[in-house]
Amino acid sequence: MINRVTLVFCGDIFLQRQILNSYYDPKSKKYIFPEEIFEDIKEEIKGDLSCIVLDTVIAGNIFKPSSYPIYNAPVEILDILKDIGFSLIITANNHCLDKGERGIIESIKNIKKKNLFHLGTNLSNNPEERVFIFEKYGIKLGILAYTYGTNGIYLSKEREYMVNYINSEKITKDINFLKGKGVNFIVLYLHWGEEYREKPTDYQKLLAKKLINSGVNLILGSHPHCVGIIEKINDKYCFYSLGNFFADQYGLNIPKTKFGLILRIDLFKIREKIDYKFKIVPIFIYRRIEGGKYKYKIIKADNIYNYRNINKEDILYYEDLKRLLRITP
Repeated sequence: MINRVTLVFCGDIFLQRQILNSYYDPKSKKYIFPEEIFEDIKEEIKGDLSCIVLDTVIAGNIFKPSSYPIYNAPVEILDILKDIGFSLIITANNHCLDKGERGIIESIKNIKKKNLFHLGTNLSNNPEERVFIFEKYGIKLGILAYTYGTNGIYLSKEREYMVNYINSEKITKDINFLKGKGVNFIVLYLHWGEEYREKPTDYQKLLAKKLINSGVNLILGSHPHCVGIIEKINDKYCFYSLGNFFADQYGLNIPKTKFGLILRIDLFKIREKIDYKFKIVPIFIYRRIEGGKYKYKIIKADNIYNYRNINKEDILYYEDLKRLLRITP
C-alpha cells in the first residue's frame, strides 16, 4: 500500500483599501468575505495540510483595519480562509511589524483563536515554535518560514526572536533541529526577492542552492507579487515566487500582479523512501464592479478566455506565464 499526503501551498494575501471597502458591512460593523470569492478554486485548496502567506498584520480587533503602507487585516479574513480549507498561516513577511510587537502578539492570538496554525513569527524563543511539524501515514513533514526584513522596523535585541529573519546559519540550525525530530521532508518558505521581478537575484540563487544542500527538499517564495521562475537544483525544486493569491494591485497596471499559483504536492512513502509529484494551478484575481463596489473572484487562469471583460494585456501575459513555468534546469 502506498500512503499519500496532499499538501497545498499558496502565495500572498494582503488586503488593499478597495477590498476592505468592498466587504465592509456597515450594519453589523464587520467585514464579510463571501465564499463565492474562492468557489472556483476551492477544490484545489483541499488537502491534508494547506498553507497560505498572510502578508499583513491580523490585528483588526484592536487596531483599525488599514492597507498601504501600513497593513492591518480584519480578523474576519481568517474565517473565510479556514472555511475554504487553509490550516497553516505563514506570518513571516515584510509587513509583520507594521503594528509593532503588539501586532505580532495579536495576530498570533487571533490565528490560534480560530484553531489555525501559524509559522514565521513567535511569542517565545522556544525552537519548537520556530518550526512546524506535520505527520501522517509515517510521513513526517517539517515546514520553515522566514522573511528578508520588516520594512525598516526593528525589534529590540531581547525581542528579535519574534520574527524569523532570513539568516543561512539560523535556517541551517532549524533544518538540523527538524532532522533531529525525525522529519523526512522539509519545505522552506522564504519571503524574499524583488517586487514585480520574475527572475531571482544572484543572492537568491546562491542561498537556494546552499539551503537545499543543507537538507531542504522544496523551497517556496513569496513577496515579489508576481509568479517567479521554477528552478531544479540537485533534483529538488525552488519556486522563487508563488505570486499573489488575493490582493488588488490593479492600479499598478501590471498584469503579472493579478496572477499567482496554487501548488499541490502529493507526498508518497514507498517503503522508507519519500517521493513526490506536484501539480501547478495558475490563478487569476478577477475584479468587476457591482452595486458601485468592486467584487472579486479568484479563478483558474485557464478560464480567463471565458470572460469577455478581461484585458487583452492580461491574456497576453498569461501566455508568457505558461512559458515562464517551464522548469529551468
